[in-house]
Amino acid sequence: LDSPGAALSWSGAAGVVERGAGAQVTAQTAFRIASVTKTFTSAATHRLAELGRLRLDDPIAAHLLPATTALLRERGYEPERITVLQLLAHTSGLPNYDGAEYQQSVLADPGRRWTRREQVLFAFDRYAKAGAPGETFEYSDTGYNLLGEMIENKTGTHLGAAYRSLLGFDALGMSSTWMEAFEPAPPLAAGFARAYGDNGLDLRAVDATADTYGGGGLVSTVGDLTRFFRALLEGRVLSPASLASMQTQSLAPDSRLGRGLFLLPVGTQDCWGHEGFWGVGVYYCPASRTSVALTINLALFDERNQTDVSLATPTLAGELIARASGVD
Repeated sequence: LDSPGAALSWSGAAGVVERGAGAQVTAQTAFRIASVTKTFTSAATHRLAELGRLRLDDPIAAHLLPATTALLRERGYEPERITVLQLLAHTSGLPNYDGAEYQQSVLADPGRRWTRREQVLFAFDRYAKAGAPGETFEYSDTGYNLLGEMIENKTGTHLGAAYRSLLGFDALGMSSTWMEAFEPAPPLAAGFARAYGDNGLDLRAVDATADTYGGGGLVSTVGDLTRFFRALLEGRVLSPASLASMQTQSLAPDSRLGRGLFLLPVGTQDCWGHEGFWGVGVYYCPASRTSVALTINLALFDERNQTDVSLATPTLAGELIARASGVD
């Protein structure tokens, strides 16, 4: 938690990295950030647009691998009508593979190495189209999976390296952020706290490829996340036009979701960030320059816990921001 206007900077941690091992987590401990990775995917896509490598209104057929374009056509989709922007905004009409059925499949075989194509097929084999491109909102990891392919196709490297170069990790001092499936942990990363389930499941064995390829996959720390989101929302990563694009909210009525960013109203100020499955959240409030990054390192499978607002990342983050920022 950091609020320069209130001369406040605080970090804390409780618990252990691994049950039974005794090692305590610290504020420097790394953890999987799940869907918070989508902000990095969106920012990298916007950066490619700034570099002239693609345009946001391009059809995705222009930037996907030929095999992926062929698969979309085989399954009744028209990649010439779906745009990059629609993938970013979750309005492409592609169904989301990452729901309860996918989670059950992952937990049934936690060591399985997933491929991008297998995840796309998981959606196509089970779910109908979400709607016509540009007309219907459905949060879709499938869409961000395809954005990840575009980034790799345009940069000629895996996502971890692409994020690092396109978004300037080194210049931002992000020494403890990496793509788990493709990169070794950096030397300065202090431990790695993986999540447990509220139903008692030990999720350490879940292979990183189950949540990667663009919709998830990064490992980071609260310090690195705070640095990145502050820089992004202060205009030090992308141009003002690209940042405004990321903050453009979706078609869904009363949606908090932009193109890779969530809006979190706290009193009269607007804060921007993202949330992730493992109890992860990070937000920055430009008006008060207050930032917060947190994880409860707990996957909520029990429906009673899923509806408990006291465990919800936006609730926890909003309370911390309201207390720290001094802005109503």
